[in-house]
Amino acid sequence: MSTYRKPDVFMEASDLRQLMGRGDQVVIVDVRSAEEFADRHVETAINIPGEQLAARACEFSTDSIIVTVCNFGVSRSRAAAELLQTMGYDKAIPLAGGISGWQEDEGQDDKNAV
Repeated sequence: MSTYRKPDVFMEASDLRQLMGRGDQVVIVDVRSAEEFADRHVETAINIPGEQLAARACEFSTDSIIVTVCNFGVSRSRAAAELLQTMGYDKAIPLAGGISGWQEDEGQDDKNAV
């Protein structure tokens, strides 16, 4: 079984961009509703609403870096990362600032994938 750690660390948007730019294997899981996801999301993110995450976690390797995303990177993405960690996904981490922080980091207000 994995060693559970409460995610008190967040992935910064700039760090995620670096990982993606290097081609690192990163799974970006947007835990918001389908409607919120359709409005705007991180490019390459997959949408798994928080209430479906436990049932669908088997879609990921436990070795994957999994970055969870919500609107502001506070409650939903942190809870999702905590859940994944308790399930053995030790590299699960919430995105600081959520989709809002992601867009702010890029300096865009594009309403589609950014």
